[in-house]
Amino acid sequence: MSDLIKAQLDSIFPLKETTWNELVKLAEEKIIVKSKNLVTKGSFFSYEIFVMEGVLRCYYVTEEDKEYTTSFYKEGDFVSPSFTRQFHGRSLLNIQALEHCKVLLFEEHKFTELRHSYKDLHQLGSNVLEKELKLKSLKEVFLATGNLVTLYRFFQDRFYGLEKRIPQRYIASFIGADPVSLSRIRAKILRERKTANNG
Repeated sequence: MSDLIKAQLDSIFPLKETTWNELVKLAEEKIIVKSKNLVTKGSFFSYEIFVMEGVLRCYYVTEEDKEYTTSFYKEGDFVSPSFTRQFHGRSLLNIQALEHCKVLLFEEHKFTELRHSYKDLHQLGSNVLEKELKLKSLKEVFLATGNLVTLYRFFQDRFYGLEKRIPQRYIASFIGADPVSLSRIRAKILRERKTANNG
């Protein structure tokens, strides 16, 4: 793995050289073609996922065939820990590439063993989980308010720069809106900015 990957991981929590060397031994590189799923709901997938390039989204599909996006992950992100995505070992979610993606996969059991052996990797994992739980908690609060403008601004803040890289329909599915409603929200925010600038 490259120095860039090491720097991306260190931005979550700095890893010692010994830890890094052991982690490299576990890593399996995989390419996911744009629009294809890395993981399909109901399948067995016992790997932790680190995004080196591209954007992934986690989503589920209702019985009415409606999609809901739970989160997005771009380069430098660990996808939410596997135990939060599984039930009895089967995936609760689909994980799709929204761009041509390159990821690192770490077999869950071996990664967990390594976390227990190295304090810095344990802290890195804790930071990933804390960030994920914070995202889910904030999103649940904003969803409960039913305020789509607030949810859209939350998306912009949490996933800065992603709006220009992914289709709007996926953003709409993240905030619980349809694409038409999202277009109205964006237009409203744009008008407010113009008014504020002119004032």
